[in-house]
Amino acid sequence: MDKENEPLRGAEEHFKPASPPQDGKAQEHRFWHVLVRDGFTCQLCGSRSRLQVHHVKPRARGGDDSVTNLLTLCHACHASVHEGELRLGETG
Repeated sequence: MDKENEPLRGAEEHFKPASPPQDGKAQEHRFWHVLVRDGFTCQLCGSRSRLQVHHVKPRARGGDDSVTNLLTLCHACHASVHEGELRLGETG
């Protein structure tokens, strides 16, 4: 097989179909609900890759894990929020 058509190593990890958690973990189910609610799309830039769930009001400041306090962000936007480069409004 030539190099151009060689499968990417580790690519299967990025192309696994998303599926809801099956083990009964409440937080994972909430996170899954948020991803579905937000259409598997970063709510800041529209990216659909490397998604994470962000607490709008941090738990350290009294935020909770309710779906109303969670937002889907891509890895880059999530990092920018935590580094103070992007700001989100807090609820409550």
